[in-house]
Amino acid sequence: MKKKYAVLLITLSIVGLLLLNSCAGDLSGGLSVELTMSSDSKSPVLITTDSSVTFYIKLNQPISSVGSAQLVINPISIANSSEILLSTSRVDARTFKVSFQTDVPGNYSFSAKFIQDGNKKVFTSKNTIEKYIEAGTVNGPKIKEITLKNVDARIIQEQDSTRVITAVVDPSQTPKVLFTVEATGMNFLTLGIFGENMEFVQNITNPEDMNIGLNIFNKEGIYNYTVMLYDGQVGETLKTFDTKKIKFIVTNDKIPPTIDTGDYKVINDSTINIESFSDTVPLRFGFKEPPSDGNIGLYKVKIDVDGKTAYEKTFPNGVSEDYPVVNLGLSKSVYSVNLYAEDLANKTTTKAYNINLKKIDIKASLIAKKVSLDQEIQASEQLEYGERIKFDCSVASDTVDLTDGATFTFVIKDDSNEGKEIFNMKQVNQRSVTYSNFMPPEGKNYFSLHTVVEKGGIKYYVTDQKVLNVQDVVAPELYKAVVTIGSTQTVIFDKDNPLNEKPIKESEIGFNPPLLTVFFRDRSKISYKPTVRVSIDDVPMSNFSIDNFDANLYRYVSYRGSISKTLVKQTYTFSIAGDAIEDSYGNFLCDVNKNPMPYKFSLTVE
Repeated sequence: MKKKYAVLLITLSIVGLLLLNSCAGDLSGGLSVELTMSSDSKSPVLITTDSSVTFYIKLNQPISSVGSAQLVINPISIANSSEILLSTSRVDARTFKVSFQTDVPGNYSFSAKFIQDGNKKVFTSKNTIEKYIEAGTVNGPKIKEITLKNVDARIIQEQDSTRVITAVVDPSQTPKVLFTVEATGMNFLTLGIFGENMEFVQNITNPEDMNIGLNIFNKEGIYNYTVMLYDGQVGETLKTFDTKKIKFIVTNDKIPPTIDTGDYKVINDSTINIESFSDTVPLRFGFKEPPSDGNIGLYKVKIDVDGKTAYEKTFPNGVSEDYPVVNLGLSKSVYSVNLYAEDLANKTTTKAYNINLKKIDIKASLIAKKVSLDQEIQASEQLEYGERIKFDCSVASDTVDLTDGATFTFVIKDDSNEGKEIFNMKQVNQRSVTYSNFMPPEGKNYFSLHTVVEKGGIKYYVTDQKVLNVQDVVAPELYKAVVTIGSTQTVIFDKDNPLNEKPIKESEIGFNPPLLTVFFRDRSKISYKPTVRVSIDDVPMSNFSIDNFDANLYRYVSYRGSISKTLVKQTYTFSIAGDAIEDSYGNFLCDVNKNPMPYKFSLTVE
């Protein structure tokens, strides 16, 4: 009996020893190898030749195993290159670590392998990581040029600083877009074009010549696209190298712009006679592209006076009309004026006139009075906010007969609000009118009176101006909020045009961190603050930095920062402390007891 137990004990010992050797030497049934990078693998990782990247090799198994690990590097796009093996250092029982750096840019594929001691069995990582290594921190693949082929098209504007290329395209033809890419030792590049109802992606086989036919211009309009050059690998290896904006203007517009001389009577198609009391005469013309005639819009307007440019303006998106004013001095009596108008379809109109000026004794008067006291407001006087005023408008002359059949047109404009017209009255034989019960806004206000006196076929143009200072007691106003995801901007709050407000889609967010920009304005100077605190659902986010502001008056300020919260389908409420923004008079958003009130607006994610 004792002999049987001894034999059984020896047998069990041998079996146990064999099992132990199996665990230490061959784990082919349970061991796997995984390769990761030092940074978050879910985000694009920038690798450059002047920096190193750390890799971790992880053994996924229930127990530790004795052996060594190697990082396997394959230069995919580099000529005359071969596989590179790097030894690693052990971090713990299941992890190895190694750093890699190279001075040769290009595409690389990284994998790992583990070699067991004893039986020398090799386990290869179940995943590979493919990355492009840039030459330095700023150099890399670039979109060098974008041109159009085989169409009657012209580039009307190119701004390298903002990477905008604008072109006019005839919708009756199919253009081809030629992309030239600058990329040394680079494979697996992809070019993507994204825009309105379009998403086009193509791999690049020849970086120096890539023709794409865009069959999208089947109707007139303005098309905006974003062109992206990125790493052609998929999934976690995606990295954007360069982005450009393209704008295509598609039109069949064959009608040139029109130039309107307005109230000026043209003699013999080339001469305009103007009589004025003022030492300077405001010369005003109208440049028009009526949309009803199928016009695409004005692109450029120019006025030359005596061979020198007095006014020039371009409209990249086109406008239907423009009414510029240039001032002519009565120090001389004759001027030559050349007018030029160009539309987005490259149709042009020109006109030339000789302007004859004659000074006469006629003047207009604009007097502002307080309604409550019926007394004239002096230039140095400051009105209380809410004060009602009236304007007395009149015309007088010692040398021109303004009686018996003369017609008077009185127009008051608010020049501090882009020349907005606030009063217009036409009278016969009445040289004065009153515009009453008007409340000017806070801050400094500029009002001008434009009077046309017409008699005997002759028109006299005279003007006067008044400046009113109104006490500033109103806090700065939050008038717009915009969310930017990638290259797409969405207006989520618009005080002036609420119909512009839109929700954002959860599917658009992805791994792109949304940026929020808030815009403030005031009639007075806003006290400049470098940062402002923004909260979402009463949870403070990081400080928002100043984005831009009116460099002269600081009357317009905007702040920009990332939304540090994962957004899902629901409505969020943003708030900004009322005393975070104030004007130069110390006004901030508060209640009647001077307690700060928050600025609030909402964002809906669908």
